[in-house]
Parts: sequence; C-alpha cells; structure tokens
Amino acid sequence: MDRIRDEADVRPVLATAPNGIEAVRRSGADADYLFLIDHSGAGAEVPADGVELLTGKPVHGSVTVPAGGVAVVRETRRNQSPQTGRIHPRSR
Repeated sequence: MDRIRDEADVRPVLATAPNGIEAVRRSGADADYLFLIDHSGAGAEVPADGVELLTGKPVHGSVTVPAGGVAVVRETRRNQSPQTGRIHPRSR
C-alpha cells in the first residue's frame, strides 16, 4: 500500500495531526476550511492558523480540539490579507 500511495502522491491533510484526530480541508471561494474531529475522546492541540468558526476566536499556531468534539478553522490563504480576506493585487 505504501508504494501505491506514493505513486498516487496521496498525502495526509495534516501530517502533524495527533493520532485520533481526523483532518479534512475544503476550499471555498475566499478561504480554506480545516475540519478537525476528535475520535480518540482525549482532545488535542492541532497546528492551525485562522479563525475557529465555532467560537469565533482567532487561531495563531494551534487550535484546541475538545475531547470527542470538533473544531472548524477558516484559514486565510497565503496571498490574502488577514484583515479583509481579499487577494492582494500583486498576487493575481
């Protein structure tokens, strides 16, 4: 399976996600959304940057996924302004 995965260039969404944390990223028109689900029942700190949508709190470096819970982080794309979410003209 390792050979097939490598040939297909399949990579985890977050290679640094702790065991028991499911990570899924979806892309929207203006941002990416990182969905984190704790299947372990222990909770975890997961690397992320953006805004956690369930709490509305800014996320800098990591987000707490509660035990048995979820976190949804709206990630600012690298070529967008964190304040406006608009794409910088030079990056178009």
